[in-house]
Amino acid sequence: MKWLAKNLEDKSHKYILISHIYAGSRFNEKKEGLTWLEKYNDMFFSLTKKNKDQIMLEIGGHDHWEDLRYF
Repeated sequence: MKWLAKNLEDKSHKYILISHIYAGSRFNEKKEGLTWLEKYNDMFFSLTKKNKDQIMLEIGGHDHWEDLRYF
């Protein structure tokens, strides 16, 4: 998150965010408990909201859960 926040400080660029395992994803072999780790979800969405004019597109990877998130 620190790396992303630092790069987004540069207002002279537009960004495409690509991740294989996205912020807040949680690995759980037994498929019990929460799918998302709220702390990182909140941090990531806060950064994207704050810098929405610089972010052209976000492409997230997979976590093998039968779930979908959108923003």
